[in-house]
Amino acid sequence: MTRARMRTTLVCVAVTTAMATAVLAPVAAAPLAPGQKGVRVTAVRVGPYPGDLAVTSTRAYVATQDTRGEITVVNTRTYSVSRRVPVKPFPRAVTLSPDRSRLYVASASTGWISILDTATNTGAGQFRSGGAPVASAISPDGTRLYVAGWDDSEVVVHALPNGAIVARIPVPGLADSLAVHPDGTRLFAMVDDPRFGVAVIDTASNVVRTVIDVGPTGQGWQTALAVSPDGRRAYAMANPKPPQPGFVAVVDLSSGRLAGSIPVGADLRDAALGPGGTRLYVTAAGSGPGGPAGSNGLVAVVDTATSQVIGTLSMDGAGRRGMGTQELAVSPDGLRVHASLPGPRGWLVTASLASIPATPTMPLSVRSTRSERAAVISWQAPASGGGGVTEYVAIASPIVEGLGEPGVVCRTVTLTCRISGLDPTLGYTILVQARNAAGWGAAAYGPNAGTSEAG
Repeated sequence: MTRARMRTTLVCVAVTTAMATAVLAPVAAAPLAPGQKGVRVTAVRVGPYPGDLAVTSTRAYVATQDTRGEITVVNTRTYSVSRRVPVKPFPRAVTLSPDRSRLYVASASTGWISILDTATNTGAGQFRSGGAPVASAISPDGTRLYVAGWDDSEVVVHALPNGAIVARIPVPGLADSLAVHPDGTRLFAMVDDPRFGVAVIDTASNVVRTVIDVGPTGQGWQTALAVSPDGRRAYAMANPKPPQPGFVAVVDLSSGRLAGSIPVGADLRDAALGPGGTRLYVTAAGSGPGGPAGSNGLVAVVDTATSQVIGTLSMDGAGRRGMGTQELAVSPDGLRVHASLPGPRGWLVTASLASIPATPTMPLSVRSTRSERAAVISWQAPASGGGGVTEYVAIASPIVEGLGEPGVVCRTVTLTCRISGLDPTLGYTILVQARNAAGWGAAAYGPNAGTSEAG
């Protein structure tokens, strides 16, 4: 799950080709960006600030996170909105029952769980969980709903179908991502005190058995957790403090140990496994406001056999410059990736996959040297796709209170870039991104460029 942020960013970006015109819904599928071979993208407006979503073979259920409280139901065959179902305000987490007959919607502002009947797409009841729920997961047999929130360091266990609270499980720190083992014997919670960790909970006793350390804490409001269909591995996504990149930790569930860590890029938002567990999809905000068209909504694709990023999908484009891709879900057949693109006029964007574009991975070893009104940014070529890079972009954004202010942009084909026109009294955040013929790769943080007094 994710939380809203207040930040202004300085980014350096390289661009070669203009992005395609925005696709408005309902329309037939059309390419979103040049060079995205094997990918067809469609989009439909779903309402203000869409967040979490769940999908079936024919429907997508998208939570719009505002005071009205709605679930927008999208027909993914015609790609049109078929219904808007009222729920409690600020719906934050949505979870389908194993048989996909019920959708459970957690309201972060009221603590209530709304129930939708997916056959009729109408309300089917509600029950109270309490606190400010932001994450939920359901047992494989559909008899337990697990809910975690911002207000309390605990996971609330509800018996289904009546929603009665049968347990409250204390956890270390805040748990804002949950996943259940395929056999139902263990619940996993992403926690952040004092470091990012995966809490392993015995569902028979409702007790935390251990916490597996996965990395340093940082931007703790953006985490995700997924368990492989065979139950052997868990994938924990988190964002440490810049300039360290967002990563996916690979946890061996047999030994209870960290098996590895996959660096993905800056500002990660959500992660989901495809059916069979061979691909992990990770949403990344990209370069943010001020970056190149099409780089602000990315989904990185990880091959779970090699633990390598094998490409990225461009999910936005000119006219849909929201706050970057947020939550995502993969269709049951694995042929479509759905992502929410937040903003006042929010979108649901779907990529239909025939192949994965082999875009560059993030640039390496980003450095910055600051003078009074300028900064010199340098980096190394990406580890993968670096030989085919056609342009780099760097963006520098002032570190001030605010959201969505554009940064100062520099485009280049070399491994260095000079950005001028900086305010000597402000520090700046640095991002660098690479592009090849297949599209944009994930962005990399550089160390903050401090004030000129700091050098």
